[in-house]
Amino acid sequence: MNTSDVVEFIQNARRQSEVPDLSGTDFSGADLQGVDFRGTNLREAKFVGADLRRANLIGADLSGADLSEAKVSGVRWHGVKLDEASLSGVNLKGAQLDTISLVGADLTEANLREASLRWANLENCRLTQAALLDADLTEANLINASLDFANLHAARLELANLTGANLSNANLSQSNLAGSTLSGAVLRGVRLSLVNLSGATLSETDLSGLDLRGVDFSEADLSGADLHEATLTRADLSHANLSGANLRGADLREANLSLATLKESNLDGANVTGEQLGGVKSLDDAILPDGRKHKSSDKPKSGRDNKPAKRRATATGLKAALDRIKRQQDNEE
Repeated sequence: MNTSDVVEFIQNARRQSEVPDLSGTDFSGADLQGVDFRGTNLREAKFVGADLRRANLIGADLSGADLSEAKVSGVRWHGVKLDEASLSGVNLKGAQLDTISLVGADLTEANLREASLRWANLENCRLTQAALLDADLTEANLINASLDFANLHAARLELANLTGANLSNANLSQSNLAGSTLSGAVLRGVRLSLVNLSGATLSETDLSGLDLRGVDFSEADLSGADLHEATLTRADLSHANLSGANLRGADLREANLSLATLKESNLDGANVTGEQLGGVKSLDDAILPDGRKHKSSDKPKSGRDNKPAKRRATATGLKAALDRIKRQQDNEE
């Protein structure tokens, strides 16, 4: 089927108010530049090495389609469904992919630099070794996505859901993950220098041994996180929840711990000063750097509690003095 045949087929279907159905068609290597595929059923179609530049794919269903090595610059993607599709090695630099569905899709080694994937559904998506530098993934769904060895330098991931995602050996340096969720994410070997994780959820996450110098964890949920032997020098942990966190042997020099909650945390052998710990919100039942368990001291009585007793003592003394004066007067009479 050549280009003119494809165009004629689609137009005939539309004239009959039918959805053009080209599912399973093999377009490998075909020249499909500028073809209008709007709303077309292209499920399981093959576009391997095809030229789709400037094609209109708005609202098309490409679930399970194979677009490996296809040329896609200038493609209109709005509302496209690409679940389980293969886009490995595809150049999507600067593509507008907001809100599209890529559940289970294969984007291995794809170039997504500066692409916009806001609110996109990338659950279980394979993005191994993908280039996502300066990409916008704000509020994207990346649950259980594979991002191992991906380059996310300076990417925007605010409020993104990365629960259970594999980010091992990924580059997240200078990226913005404010308010994101990374609970259970695999972060082995990840680069997190100068990352913004303020307000992020990292509960029960393994961050052990990582270089986290200068990372912004302010107001983050790190409850139950494993941070043993982590380097946290100059990190901002102000107002962070570190309840039950493992900070054994962590380097916390110059870290900001003001109003952080360290209840039941383990700081055994951690490099942290008493002055730093003096500014935390809670150390209840925490294991201190010297191995001792911290116990909250009994609250001293406030000045208000002591005043009534003092007033009672003063009133009693005054009554006794008045009684003595009265007895003296009686005796003189």
